[in-house]
Amino acid sequence: MPYQVSEVMATITRFFEEILSACPSSEIDIDAHVKIGGQRKRFHLFVPFLQQSLQVLKQVQTVVQDEDDWSPDDYQCAVLAALEYRAFHSEPLILELEKFGQKKDRTRFWKKGNGIKELMARGLVKLDPGKKGIGYYRPDAPPDELPNSSD
Repeated sequence: MPYQVSEVMATITRFFEEILSACPSSEIDIDAHVKIGGQRKRFHLFVPFLQQSLQVLKQVQTVVQDEDDWSPDDYQCAVLAALEYRAFHSEPLILELEKFGQKKDRTRFWKKGNGIKELMARGLVKLDPGKKGIGYYRPDAPPDELPNSSD
């Protein structure tokens, strides 16, 4: 069952807070075993400056929460829908977006922050470049013609 990063961060933060309230110390040193993918793994956790680490963890948690709250806008949803089990180079993809109610707008397609670049930065879209490459595709719904699905 996948967890959002913010849930994991919140759990870790609560764990640190409980340790601090139980034994106000400047550091923790824990040996533990966890089950990951059906296998038992041993890990060691040493946090030398617990109070400062907790403060940093809370700041990171705020940033992560903002990331988890992200969702694609209408244009990006159209891009994702067009790329479901299909691949396109940029110009054909821009034309394909018209079928999803979007205007033929190259500027919007390349716009930093809410175009194809953001989808790529978030790992939702990948590019198989080159003259023989298939173009843009979704790694979660790859096209059959993707040469090597191992990435």
